[in-house]
Amino acid sequence: MGSEYNGNYVQDAPVFKLNLFPLPAVDVSSWNESNKLMTGCVLKSEYYGRCVGHRFPLFRELIVHFAPNVIVCIGREFINEFKFAFWGDIEVDVPVLSEQLRPDEIYPQIHRKQGFPTIIETPFFGWRKFQLNLDSDAKLLGEEIGKKLLKYLDKCIEPDVNL
Repeated sequence: MGSEYNGNYVQDAPVFKLNLFPLPAVDVSSWNESNKLMTGCVLKSEYYGRCVGHRFPLFRELIVHFAPNVIVCIGREFINEFKFAFWGDIEVDVPVLSEQLRPDEIYPQIHRKQGFPTIIETPFFGWRKFQLNLDSDAKLLGEEIGKKLLKYLDKCIEPDVNL
């Protein structure tokens, strides 16, 4: 990336990545002295609160500015945080698509709210149970998201007659 890299994204790139909670952690329950010194937060819940108060509004500004149609969110345990970060609330929605590809919960869910980007929720890529820990799992998930998202978008997007 070199000199073209500008913070969290490359200008005019079709994709960029952001973390809800940018501080790396071995797992979501860990919080040690190093984390306390780095953030000034005694409790992990305090750190989460600061991210919600200061970082989530940035995400909503980015949505207004860049107008994405789809946001891919990785990790099952944070769906309400994803909704709050990108939609501004955690309005109860019925997932538009929730289909198990295999019996061990490796499947995407697609959440939709009128006037906001579609959220695709996927399992976390890792080695624990219910995570994508094989290349074949990740490939299967990617293929299924692609197929189902195309079907979904075909139903939702009306063609522009002016094109």
